[in-house]
Amino acid sequence: MVALAPVQLSASAVTPTSGNNYIIQNLGTGHVLEDASSITTDGNPIISDAQVSNSASQIWEFLTYPSSVNATVFTIQSLFTSQHESSFLGRGGYVRIDTNTNKLVQGGAPLAWTLVEAAPSLFQLVPFDGVISSDGKLVATDINSAIDTTTPTNNQAQLEVNIESLEQLWTFNSA
Repeated sequence: MVALAPVQLSASAVTPTSGNNYIIQNLGTGHVLEDASSITTDGNPIISDAQVSNSASQIWEFLTYPSSVNATVFTIQSLFTSQHESSFLGRGGYVRIDTNTNKLVQGGAPLAWTLVEAAPSLFQLVPFDGVISSDGKLVATDINSAIDTTTPTNNQAQLEVNIESLEQLWTFNSA
């Protein structure tokens, strides 16, 4: 991965709390997570894109699960999805992993994630079930520093081995 100049931590970066909405921004690139095209199809890509003010497809509802493992366990759903729940035929628009590609997609049952705090208001997003490759723990990563709006999968966030790069650190910014 190419080292990029770090993006300044947003003044609105916070520790997320359940039931609130956030813009989730990558520290390495400045990109934000987006429900690509706000499509209701199961498996719709979750991409890293340039921030567009007040875009419901870039605002995520943070929902925590009760946990006895002393960790913040949560799922996220795009605001667009929660506003158009009936269009999703009960699938929801929760972020999950496409097990064939390790890329982030939406739809289907919610995937439980763990929030790993690297510094105040700065987090890694790790699948709760501890997905591990032969090389180590996998974390959500912004894989492409360029914005490619013609081929969303080139910007699709994915799980990669934890190498503690800036592209694996995220902030939750008040929406």
